[in-house]
Order: sequence, then C-alpha cells, then structure tokens
Amino acid sequence: MLRDAHVHMTRLPSFIETASILKSKKVTAVSSACAPWEWPILEKLSRSFENIEAAYGLHPYEIGSNYQKDLEKCLDYLKQNPDSKVGETGIDRRFPGYAPKEEQESAFIFQAKVALELKRPLIIHCVGDYLRLFQILSSLGYPSSDAPIHLHRFAAKKHLLEPVLSLQCHISLHQDSFKGDDLALFIKNIPEERFEFETDADETFAPKETTPEETANRLIERLEQNYKHFRELLNAK
Repeated sequence: MLRDAHVHMTRLPSFIETASILKSKKVTAVSSACAPWEWPILEKLSRSFENIEAAYGLHPYEIGSNYQKDLEKCLDYLKQNPDSKVGETGIDRRFPGYAPKEEQESAFIFQAKVALELKRPLIIHCVGDYLRLFQILSSLGYPSSDAPIHLHRFAAKKHLLEPVLSLQCHISLHQDSFKGDDLALFIKNIPEERFEFETDADETFAPKETTPEETANRLIERLEQNYKHFRELLNAK
C-alpha cells in the first residue's frame, strides 16, 4: 500500500473526490492542515475517509497577530481527534512574508510540547536553521518514542547527520530531497524504516481544471518516483 507522508489534501482541487479515488487505489495520506481555516475541513474529511490521516498545526507562514489563540484552537482539534498528528510546524528564516523569529520559535515550542504531552508524532517544516530547531527539540526532552519527529521535505546536508541520528528523526523525502549529493550519506547511516515518501501537494500541484482521477494518478506517480529514487540510492550504498 502506498502512503503519502505529507500532503495538503484540503488545498487540492476536488479533494473529496480525490480522497475517494485514493482510497479505491489503496493509497493512504497524511494530510497536514497548517492554518485555522483548514482545521474543520480536514476534520470532516479525515472522519469521512479512513485512508486520510489528519495533522493539525500552525505553519510559520500562518502565524498572525492572534497566533496564541490559534494555537489554543489547534490544541482543541488535536484533543478532539486522538489519532491525529501535530504539524506541520517549525522554523522558516525566509523574510519577508514569515513571522519574526521570536514568534516562530514560540509557536514551534508550544506545538512541540503538545506533541510530547499528547504523545503524537511531530511533523516539522524547517528552512534555513535546522541547528536551532534541533537545539530547541533537545532542550524540550526529545527524542521521545511517544512523539517521533518527522522531518518533512528534508534537505540533506552532511552537518545535520549527527543531530538527526541523535534525535532519532524520521525523514520524509520529496522529489526535491534527491537533488543534493548528501542524501546517500543519510541512507547509509539511518535505518530504512525511518524513511518515508511525500508529495507535499497543495493548490500549486494541479490546475483547478484537473480531474480528481488525474490528480490522484499524479500523486501516485510522484510517490512511486520518489520510492524508486530511494531504492536506487539504497542499493548503491
């Protein structure tokens, strides 16, 4: 059975029909809702389709002036959906457009603590400051077998191998993850079962006129390509 470790189902065109087609093709998907408007939509979707696994979080791009209230609301959704995951959340140093550093870290710490408290997987988005992110996780008591870390759309760099191993991270591979030369080092040193594959598909993945069948097939094709690239690197190690 194929599994998309990170997708934004509620942002895809005709996402209900697409979820149904994925179910018929025995494809499961972890759908991440990163903004408050998405949470009730994902809740309904995941309760309607058992192949859709829900993740609720506040993305660093979605941090606004009332983010503390948004985080409390997110916590409510997590508690109401005991099988859900936390995220995506994290740190993104691209400016302008993203919240200030202090607010990003505050929101991330809140969600990382929630994952520990509720014993849920933590799905992480990070651009530009992995070392700071790993420092925060270590200070909070990670790694934890109850709250495994999932590094979404991971970009492998040699200097990150040691903290990734130390924190027992799971690595989610997007097609962009295969562009660098350092991924082979991670595949060589990290157990195969800690790797997963994702599309990170959102509203930019398929034009609005794309049919649900075409969207589903495109998702499956992307996952199969990622898995193929991974096997090639794995066999070459």
